[in-house]
Amino acid sequence: MCARYVEYTTSPSRPSTVDATSSVARRLRELERENAALKRVVADLTLDNRMLKDINAKKVVTLAERRRVVSYLQGQHGVREWRACQVIGMSRSTQRRRPGRYDKAQLVAVIHELSARFPRFGYRKIHTRVRKRGFTMGRERVRVIRRREGLQVVQKQRRRRVRGAGTGLPTKATYEFLVLCEKQQKIA
Repeated sequence: MCARYVEYTTSPSRPSTVDATSSVARRLRELERENAALKRVVADLTLDNRMLKDINAKKVVTLAERRRVVSYLQGQHGVREWRACQVIGMSRSTQRRRPGRYDKAQLVAVIHELSARFPRFGYRKIHTRVRKRGFTMGRERVRVIRRREGLQVVQKQRRRRVRGAGTGLPTKATYEFLVLCEKQQKIA
């Protein structure tokens, strides 16, 4: 490969030899880099295959099982968290997020207590108070629990004015133009 070749200039009687080793060496370095990259890919795929066989390639459904498998792969194969997550098809944020577990009965009791203490509060304000007590959940869950427990806010009844002799308001027109005057005031 590293042979010299002859390149003819304008006059064939006087050839100039050009050393081809530089271009051949450059091509050889490129091929070596490409070969090293392919070896890394093959090594990565082999390791992935070994890890999948190690966990028996059974379906890992729940998040707790997936987190356990990621920890196992990290310990057994010495891979990083992102690599173990990539092998089983789970995002790293899911791996790192720790669920806020709480007792549902305790949550319902707190919602009952707050609803009794603040009867005019809706689910949004109750949700804010529940979050201040350390529970992490969405508003929709508070709304569903309140509806299921029958803790909905009762709509305020509109106060109706009672007319009669004791209130001082007239129940009927005392003279002919009294009703017309009230109608005119409503229109204006």
